[in-house]
Amino acid sequence: MATDAEILVTREALNAALADIPDLSGVAFRMNRRSIVHLIAPDAGWDVSGQTVRLARTAHSVSLALEGLARTVDGSGYVTVLNLPVGFRPTNDQWATATGGQRIRITSTTGQVAVWAPTTSTNLYATLNFPTDDAPPAELP
Repeated sequence: MATDAEILVTREALNAALADIPDLSGVAFRMNRRSIVHLIAPDAGWDVSGQTVRLARTAHSVSLALEGLARTVDGSGYVTVLNLPVGFRPTNDQWATATGGQRIRITSTTGQVAVWAPTTSTNLYATLNFPTDDAPPAELP
């Protein structure tokens, strides 16, 4: 078993080594995040003005960020936000809860991203991370 002095030396060496590494937190996703707000049809009842919808893929991991999506009309049942293109669809159906408590579903076979019964007071904020078995897309959306 290591003594306190041996552990202290190891921590000092580790801290010195880490001090030379720049902070790269989140760089992998930020470098390939792409706005896909153009995939949302305004006639579907979603206000896309000034909203942010971003999609990223790194290896077999996809990240979808919905930021500030608002409704122009009330909806019932699951209401489609957008359909993810091939190359970004989840391996299995995904369910999540947005910050306001809204239920979100992503269907693996169609890529449909839908919200349960959104109202005009819905202001959707959510980040969903999920695996994909899709081949990488030839073109970005």
